[in-house]
Amino acid sequence: MTGPGDVRAPALAEPGNPRTDEAVGSLARRSVSAALVAVAAAAIAAWLFLAVSHLDDRYGVLHVQGAWMGLAQEANDGVLYPPLSEGGYYGGTRWMPLPIVLNALAGRITGEYLTSGKIVGLLLTSGLLVLVFMTLRRIATPAFLAVALTGTVVATDPGRIAGTTLGGDVLPVVLQVGALLAATSTRRKHALVVAGILAGLAFASKVTGVWAALALVTWLGVHGRWRDLARFGGTFGATIVVVLGAVELISGGRFSDNMLLLTFAGVGGGVGPIRAPNQLLYQLANFGLAVWVLVPFVAAGFMFARHLRGLSLYHFALGWALLTLLVIYTDVGAGANQLLDVTVLTVLAAGHFAGRLDASASQRQIAIALAVAVVWGTGTGVVLDLVPDVRRTVEGAQLGYPMRPLAGRIDSSEEFLSEDPYVPLSLDRKPVVLDPFMLRRLDLADPETVDDLIGRIERQEFSYIATIEPLNAEDGPVVANDTGEQWANDYWWDQFHFGLRVVTAMRRMYVLEGIVDEYYLYRPAP
Repeated sequence: MTGPGDVRAPALAEPGNPRTDEAVGSLARRSVSAALVAVAAAAIAAWLFLAVSHLDDRYGVLHVQGAWMGLAQEANDGVLYPPLSEGGYYGGTRWMPLPIVLNALAGRITGEYLTSGKIVGLLLTSGLLVLVFMTLRRIATPAFLAVALTGTVVATDPGRIAGTTLGGDVLPVVLQVGALLAATSTRRKHALVVAGILAGLAFASKVTGVWAALALVTWLGVHGRWRDLARFGGTFGATIVVVLGAVELISGGRFSDNMLLLTFAGVGGGVGPIRAPNQLLYQLANFGLAVWVLVPFVAAGFMFARHLRGLSLYHFALGWALLTLLVIYTDVGAGANQLLDVTVLTVLAAGHFAGRLDASASQRQIAIALAVAVVWGTGTGVVLDLVPDVRRTVEGAQLGYPMRPLAGRIDSSEEFLSEDPYVPLSLDRKPVVLDPFMLRRLDLADPETVDDLIGRIERQEFSYIATIEPLNAEDGPVVANDTGEQWANDYWWDQFHFGLRVVTAMRRMYVLEGIVDEYYLYRPAP
């Protein structure tokens, strides 16, 4: 006789059986949830491991970070925004004041500028992840997906770089995400005041940190909230006036000197409009794969909104951030680090889309597809971007340049000129040129200002010149073309650092002594 159990067992395996479908669906949901948590945990753990392990070395530190440290040190010495040219030294920056002041305060506490700056980056990135998760839950993103999307931020190059180095890319993003969250947390009047203050501070942190303000203005205007718009706009404007006005007074007018001359220093020529969209796609596909795979779902969120009133604040923010990024990428000095804003907002827009899906069969399938895309993208980012550096760190490999480069070669009494400002800073010396990218722009705007430096080079007043790239094609891996023209080599000096006038003098008066601590070291020619 066949028992009841013998009858039910094969029935459960029959296709189309509701109980079978429910069991399989439950198993699939648990599997996807576990995968979401796993990739998030892997991404955040790997990033934290790298950030903490490399707090006191030069992992993620290049000449750009050397300029940040130089600005922080100058601020602690009582000179906020050094003069463009004074006493044989060259300043010049287009960076806004709040990150400089923050790094200076951290350096004052620790007595140095490398580890303190990295601690600031670590803490700010941690705060950013908390804000991203809070925002995702606020817009009804399912919990496991919200966890995974939060991990996605540091599974990209922009997120990893921001969280393991120092500089000013994270602070404006933290402030702007905070502004969006404050504006949507309650309808009380003070919410827009807080949002206005945070958005104003974001602009005081980065000149392109305006997407939150533009998004809030657009969103409030679309919904006809004119009083709230006036409240936000007034607070936003007042914050900028107070903060930047104070910086202008403290710096003795040097803040405006720098900003007016150098803000658009890297923008020029007719290729900018062509370069910008190309760079946006190239940088996203190569350095932001974890969010690149989310683009179709974000696009679906835009299409499903159907009209402006159906768009969320985060859709407006992403739209403005993309437009801002297109402007940024007309600048030859912009790179993958500029993607952090769009990375975070893509994550939030994808989370908003997930939070609006209902329980219908078709939309459940979309939700599963989104979850799989997050697992795939974040997992790929972990494996390709984070794991190699984690492995090499565990093995004790050197992942950065020496801590005190050229210390055994340059005597404390010798004058030397360095392309990387970190080199003199590490030797307790003031950089002759704070930022070679800005010097090239200064030479274009006011050549007479740079004539003094060219004269010192021609008189061979520097015992050594240290460069990141070789001065001549034959000095390094850059190969000249068939006619001997240094076209590849000259592009670096003409478009990025020093400028060809300065480099021509270096080439004429200095010869390569050797490659020391990853730098090309030149001495005066006989």
